[in-house]
Amino acid sequence: MKETYGRKLRKATQISSSKAAEAVGISRSKLERWERGEAGLDIEKVFKLLEVIHVQKIDFFNNNISNYLKNITLEVSKAYESNDINYLKTQSKKLLSEVENDSFDKRTFLKAAIYCNAYYDLTGVDIFTDNYKKRLSMYFSKILSGDEVWYYDDVYFFGNTQNLISPRTIYSLSFSLVFYFKNNNDLEMKFSTAILNTLINAEYILIKKDLKKAKRLDAIISGLDITDRFAFEKIRYKYMHFMLNFLETNDDRNLRLMWAALELQGLNTLKDGFETAFKQIKQIYSKKS
Repeated sequence: MKETYGRKLRKATQISSSKAAEAVGISRSKLERWERGEAGLDIEKVFKLLEVIHVQKIDFFNNNISNYLKNITLEVSKAYESNDINYLKTQSKKLLSEVENDSFDKRTFLKAAIYCNAYYDLTGVDIFTDNYKKRLSMYFSKILSGDEVWYYDDVYFFGNTQNLISPRTIYSLSFSLVFYFKNNNDLEMKFSTAILNTLINAEYILIKKDLKKAKRLDAIISGLDITDRFAFEKIRYKYMHFMLNFLETNDDRNLRLMWAALELQGLNTLKDGFETAFKQIKQIYSKKS
């Protein structure tokens, strides 16, 4: 039997699957299918189960989700950093073929989207069809149409599929995420960092696709109280702000000063990444002019 974090937690508290299922109000077979990752479970039922086995929600989500997301990140990052576009394309098509019909596994679909997003980022080729984009929008629409509560996996999937999302949807989701961030002061450092990086990534995508929305998002992010604990994120945001300023004034002095400062501090990888981003932006807008 496949051992999942949820099952390990229940066993650790010495509560049987029958007792846990009865307390939650579901069948034992459904609980065991969920524990094996073979079936979904309403979030309210998950929360009830956590109460029954005396586990904090944050502990469950951090461990259960982060392991799954960590595996995806390792797979995609390895191919992305080695510029293995053939692997990314092959995996994208393989995963998409598994979710062709309307009844599809959400996790497999989102994993496919992440692969397609990485492939697009390296090649500029979009193999994610309009039908799949509609499905992706439906996944995120539950946040905007509900109480706009964000979970770590929502932030992760949003941050890693933005090449596949329309500028309008990127802006709407970013606005919602900013609202959530501002109104939840007790978020974990890891979660706050993920939110900030996702918002900065969103601004970069909007700079490439919709300058007006990028400026609006930049102004919203500038109003956030980002402390020095998030020094890396502050640097990244400031760079996006400087690129917007360049597009308005054609003055790159602030960008060059930042490159020099990063080089002085030995942060050459970050400097190289910033320079590459700037070249991409210049190339995009030289074609538009």
